[in-house]
Amino acid sequence: MFIVIKSKGKNIRLKADSIQEYSVDGKSVVTGWYYLTIVIRGKERKFCWDTEREMKKYVQYLDNKLKVEVI
Repeated sequence: MFIVIKSKGKNIRLKADSIQEYSVDGKSVVTGWYYLTIVIRGKERKFCWDTEREMKKYVQYLDNKLKVEVI
């Protein structure tokens, strides 16, 4: 399955199975954008959005995809 990640400045299409991990970087003090780092095939790629709500849609998808559990 392929997915599209639409963020500020770039839209990337990738195989869903190529996502290995991710981290929420949060809001930048300088730009005011919300950042998310996703490791795709061993390489880190940063994505950003104007609002936290937009970013959280992708975080929720990634949580489900990677079967994240809070312990």
